[in-house]
Amino acid sequence: GPSPLPFAEPIAISPSAFAVPGTQVTLNETTTNGAPPLHYQWQTDGGTGGTLTNIPASDSTNLVVDTTGWTPGAYQFDVVVNNNYGSSTSKVATLTVVYANANATLTEIGATVPAPLPNDISQLNPASGANKPDGLNYYFDNGVPPGQTFTTGNNPGGYILSTVAISMAGNSGQLPAAGQAYLLRIYTVSGGNATLYATYTSQSNFVIVTDTDWLRWSGFAVPLAPNSTYAYSLHRTVSGWDNLANVSGNPYAGGEVCLIPSGGGAISFGSSHDYDGVFVAGLALSGYPAVSPPAFSPSSTVYAGTPVVLSASVSGAGPFTYQWQTDGGSGTFTNIPGATSATLTVDTTGMDGMTVGYDLVVGNAAGMTTGEVSELTVNPASAPVVVQDITPSAPDPFVGRAVTFSASFAGTLPISYQWQVDKGTGATNIVGQTNTTLTLANLALSDAGSYTLVASNSIASAPSSSATLTVQPLPTEPYASTIVADNPLAYYPLNEPSGSMVAHDVYNAHDGTNAGAAIFGVPGVPNPPFLGFSATNTALQTSTNSAGSWVSAPFGSLGLSNVTFSAWIYPMGTQPNWAGIIMSRGGGASGGLSYNGNQMLTYNWNNNSTWNLKSGLVIPTNQWSFVAMVIEPTQATLYLYNTSGLLSWTNLAPESADVFGNNWRIGNDADGDPGRTFNGEIQDVAIYGHSLSPTQIQQLYSAGASAAVAVQISIQRSGSNVVLSWPQGTLLEATNLAGPWITNTAP
Repeated sequence: GPSPLPFAEPIAISPSAFAVPGTQVTLNETTTNGAPPLHYQWQTDGGTGGTLTNIPASDSTNLVVDTTGWTPGAYQFDVVVNNNYGSSTSKVATLTVVYANANATLTEIGATVPAPLPNDISQLNPASGANKPDGLNYYFDNGVPPGQTFTTGNNPGGYILSTVAISMAGNSGQLPAAGQAYLLRIYTVSGGNATLYATYTSQSNFVIVTDTDWLRWSGFAVPLAPNSTYAYSLHRTVSGWDNLANVSGNPYAGGEVCLIPSGGGAISFGSSHDYDGVFVAGLALSGYPAVSPPAFSPSSTVYAGTPVVLSASVSGAGPFTYQWQTDGGSGTFTNIPGATSATLTVDTTGMDGMTVGYDLVVGNAAGMTTGEVSELTVNPASAPVVVQDITPSAPDPFVGRAVTFSASFAGTLPISYQWQVDKGTGATNIVGQTNTTLTLANLALSDAGSYTLVASNSIASAPSSSATLTVQPLPTEPYASTIVADNPLAYYPLNEPSGSMVAHDVYNAHDGTNAGAAIFGVPGVPNPPFLGFSATNTALQTSTNSAGSWVSAPFGSLGLSNVTFSAWIYPMGTQPNWAGIIMSRGGGASGGLSYNGNQMLTYNWNNNSTWNLKSGLVIPTNQWSFVAMVIEPTQATLYLYNTSGLLSWTNLAPESADVFGNNWRIGNDADGDPGRTFNGEIQDVAIYGHSLSPTQIQQLYSAGASAAVAVQISIQRSGSNVVLSWPQGTLLEATNLAGPWITNTAP
């Protein structure tokens, strides 16, 4: 039988094994083996690193600790479980109390080496290029982030760390164009081990413009002890890499380059111990004010004539005195007369082409601290200049939809804005539309016109280009109008003329691209017999024999619990196994609507797990069929409708809200090109961010099929009369079943 001895399980810490002082943390250990009754005794080292001793009155399966007043550091815990047969001690669990886990400001300050202040710690010998010191991966994408150890001086009261500036060496790659957040971690160091002390997160959209510039962190005040070793590390959060500058020759004796596990632990040093990073750690004496470098609003680069407001964060014991300084572009800093408040407003008129440094000196009862320098770059005064020209969110929307125009300008501030429209009689101002974005809701045909944004400042006015808005009437063809009435996320009629390279989403402007070999302009769903389509209807043809015979459809990554796909398809002969109809792969979940390996309609959802299901819906060749997929939280339903019958199949299983990589292809599955390309014609692909009901699916097909489907005539008695009603089509009559049949003209 099972052993009666207890066995202590590992300790779980929640909400996290890292906590700032004041956080309540729960340590939990549930022993499920051993003969009852079980008894518990929690132990800790109290953060000393020494022997673990009993915690009084801690005799349950969990221990709740309040970290209020705790000193940052590593606190070790275990629990002893015993019964009448023996005892067992759990593995030691570490709760790290950190000084801070907060946001900070990251700034790219250019290539100019920042000038260290008297209390700063720095190593400024420049790097000659990107390097891996002693083979260490010194790029900020490394799983064990790169950093540098450093040692504080002997000021008895210690120091306050308020900035960290790090020089980059370049050789970057795949950094996201939209930016990302970066992490600065500060550690205490003892021997060869690091303990996490503070974590700071930058702006979420920080973009590195020049990969060899200096990056400076600010907006914090971290106390450091004297004569102690610390370390910093730099890490990115999303993607890409850049090299932290480093040099050989051991130019800084108080530390060296290293790799540090994010949560702390054993530090990896280079074998030669000969390399140092290129950095400045900005320090103030403890008790003195901690002052951040000045921040500029609206920007650190402006056009002459633009008013600029400077501010800096200050921490410490007040009250404070303030004195702003500038070098006037000369490099020598002097006090600005009368500039003795927490902010400074600078009139940049006449400063064309200058780069000017500013700092802030802050005093309190302990003494004075001079903050790090920030530079203001002043371009020559300028009239408004278009930075991003006008772009409509949807160039050809339907009546009742909305459209947004936007543009942006640079130049001497302030800049005022006025939207104008020309409907054929000249440009006129649109009342009340005076910012850089114009949204027109509930569009009417009368909103069509040419839209322009005019920007003005003290120098001149300048217009953007004009954007033409064409408002489309709602479709008159029954099938298209039914799609629009159901409010799709995207609608690709695929009726572009021959030679087109764009597949238009006529509803929400998620336009796709012809991969090169797809053919537009081929005859589409025929009318007759499908009266819900235009008689000149055309479609897209894709071919298994040609690579690139598909079109993209970038309608989004979904991530929805309710989704519908629909399309009309004409398979030309037997299809390749797994031929794609609407499929996405890469960058997220994979899936969509396709064939399976048995010529059946299938779907791929739940993160690529349903691809091999057999629906029994065999798609007939050489005829038009309507196909649809409806995803709901508890099931998925496939529909195959054509003149041979109306078929459906339901998979009664939970369906996840898959997040795709937005690599949608119409007519192909990217797992094979052209091996998984649909061979035939496709048209009227619609994507919905909701689940269409069976009735809506029936109505959608009927709107296209019209006379191609049987019509049920309802016959009801009304007094001495008989009333006939039918959903669509023309009523015919005859005196016998053999005909002739003629149109009934009764009112």
